[in-house]
Amino acid sequence: MSEIVPLSTGFDLAWRGYRKRQVRDYIRCAEEDLRCVSEDRDAALQKAQRVADELERLRRENLVLRQRIDRICRAPVDLTGAEDRARRVLQLAQAEAEELLARARAVAARSWSTVRAMETSARDRHERLNRVAEAEHTALTARTHTLITAQSAAAERRRQELDEEAESLRTRVMADFDLAMSARRAEQATALAEARARAEEQAQRVVSSAEAQVRALHRHRDSVAGRLREVRELLVEAESELGFSRRTTTVRALPTAGA
Repeated sequence: MSEIVPLSTGFDLAWRGYRKRQVRDYIRCAEEDLRCVSEDRDAALQKAQRVADELERLRRENLVLRQRIDRICRAPVDLTGAEDRARRVLQLAQAEAEELLARARAVAARSWSTVRAMETSARDRHERLNRVAEAEHTALTARTHTLITAQSAAAERRRQELDEEAESLRTRVMADFDLAMSARRAEQATALAEARARAEEQAQRVVSSAEAQVRALHRHRDSVAGRLREVRELLVEAESELGFSRRTTTVRALPTAGA
């Protein structure tokens, strides 16, 4: 009765553990089974204790009767009819003792038969629970192996799917990257062409402005050169007129000097 009752396990495996509801139900059933076994054991012990108490009471009563018989046998009696009286007393005592023994044997038989029946029931229950536990353990092992195999296969398939998805994603990313780079290069080429065109246009404007300035400078130079020529001509004319005037003055002054 003191052996530990095996606990049956029939949990469905979940990812990283068992299902909490099944664990709670199993623990509740196991506790109920243990409580029933404990109650049966306590009842059997109480029954055995009652049987032991009853046997002890009968032994005390038998002892009291034997002491009474001894006192009767030791007491001085009248010899007249003593033999009949002694025989009668002995018969009564023997009958009472036999009755008490019969009652004790009956009570003991009933009690021990009850105890044996309870032991047999508990043993049968224990063996049945052992068989159930063994069967459930075997089934659980098989289910666990099957589940692990299935999960391993599923994990392998999922890994392959993820690898394929990753490869497809990498291909798409590379294609998008190439497309983006092509678009970026096209944008850069367009921007560069526009910048070059703007630079050429600005350079053309600068060149045109410089050429216009050069032409203006040439015109100004030509104008200045023309004016210089005119000034030189005027100077030449002025010098010519001035020389003529000096010569005339000199000629006019000569006679006066001779006089």
